[in-house]
Amino acid sequence: MYPHGASKIKLVTLIAEGLGKKPAYLLIFGICVLFFIFGIGSGIYSLNNPRPESIYIVISCFVGFVAALIVGVIVVRTVEVSVPQPESGQLESRVDVPKLTGNQKIDQTLARINQGVIEAFQIDNKIFHEAILEACQNFLSDVADWEDGQFKAQDELYNRILLEFYEHAESTVFSTSVPDYISTWNGSLGERILRAHKESQASVTRVFVFNNKSEVTREVAEQMGTQNEIERIKVRLYFDEEDPNFNFPVDVGRDFTVIDDGEAIGITASFGGSSPTAIWFIKDEQRKPRFLKMRNSLLAGSVSFDSFYQWWQQHQQV
Repeated sequence: MYPHGASKIKLVTLIAEGLGKKPAYLLIFGICVLFFIFGIGSGIYSLNNPRPESIYIVISCFVGFVAALIVGVIVVRTVEVSVPQPESGQLESRVDVPKLTGNQKIDQTLARINQGVIEAFQIDNKIFHEAILEACQNFLSDVADWEDGQFKAQDELYNRILLEFYEHAESTVFSTSVPDYISTWNGSLGERILRAHKESQASVTRVFVFNNKSEVTREVAEQMGTQNEIERIKVRLYFDEEDPNFNFPVDVGRDFTVIDDGEAIGITASFGGSSPTAIWFIKDEQRKPRFLKMRNSLLAGSVSFDSFYQWWQQHQQV
């Protein structure tokens, strides 16, 4: 138990702290205190001056107090702004968000990750700690790639990232396409890719890669013709067996994309099936020259769709 005097001091401190957080309530409290003082003053005055008109002073103070209290309540209901509760997954207001990047959304996300991990390790369970630590270590391996501007896009992210890079390309898009990708061109993703090209301001060069001319079927020719008719797209064909000057690197493969002369480079690791995967390199100054050289080699060793189509029509079997 606190001594009587200490209890009063603690009570006054609690009231002061509470009112400090609610300025509008502090207004009402001040009004009440003010008229309380006036009431005491008028009471003392009435006792010292017992005249009939003194009662009117007391009544006037009481009426003024009630009127001021009503006005104060109206002010609170009009001015006081309720503090919204943080939604699930959002950073709580009690967390001080450091300005790490200058982007509020990014800074809040990083601060929430940091806060959540710290709170997780405060839960007293060793097995839980080991599981969280392993997940963090796996996350760090991804972070190590991100530091170099590299990230892996899988499943639905594979499609979304590809479409966003195509749509937001500023100057050029160079991409290759292999026969196994024809089914994609005939589906909804193919339609979305072509729509992204139309909405972009970039000029697009797509090189369809084959081993030889016999791999070009009527279906493939029609698909290439459809793309070649789009204003911003130029279609070319490359036949690997006919070009002695270039070989695809084993670590790259035949399906890749170069956005804006190497600002972003995407390599398809696997497509089709249930888990398409691409590796993207962003502003990678070491890889950029290599891929630009590959692009130039493919352009030099390929033929335009119009030239090929004339030849193809003459040599296809009836």
